[in-house]
Amino acid sequence: MIVWFCLILISFLFIFAVTLDLNSITPESFVLLGISGTTALAAVAIDQNKNSPIAQTQRNLDAMGIKTCNDADIIYTEAVKNKNENAKAQTIIPGANILANSVSRLPANADPTIKEMWTEYRAQIKDFVSSGFLNDLVNDVNGPTIHRWQILIWTLILGGIYLARVYMNLETPIFGTNLLALMGISGGVYLGFKIPEKQTTAS
Repeated sequence: MIVWFCLILISFLFIFAVTLDLNSITPESFVLLGISGTTALAAVAIDQNKNSPIAQTQRNLDAMGIKTCNDADIIYTEAVKNKNENAKAQTIIPGANILANSVSRLPANADPTIKEMWTEYRAQIKDFVSSGFLNDLVNDVNGPTIHRWQILIWTLILGGIYLARVYMNLETPIFGTNLLALMGISGGVYLGFKIPEKQTTAS
């Protein structure tokens, strides 16, 4: 959705700057925006209807005593910057503890050290830390997936054609029904495979 929005906006501004034409956007451009926007909204709806692992992780962190970003920053500062790993975590975060269902496999501990709290915190959030822009686009928790790759590749190919034609002809291209159908099918396949897609490796 972001790619097509940016391409169409840049193309409109480029054509207007050169020709002063305010009517350069074609109906096909609106269809592309509609397809990409619908795909994005449906993807969000699918994720929302799943048992959100993000919400579960937040509940776990709350139970550990890490209730705000500031609490996490304090643990990071003491464990990494100040090397104060052996101090008791409750001296900086009252109520800090390790849960019985520790993700890092540490034993339940009502009075952990800062090092233990930092280890557990990193284990709790590891599935939600970015592994790089491209990896985030094409991977789920099990690695690369064909449905993510195919929608990315077709978007880049058609986006490149779109920009090239705008630059050479000073007009937004008219994609035929076959190419628009291809984008729609690509989005549909992506959504279909996204329904059973796992969001996290945590149980």
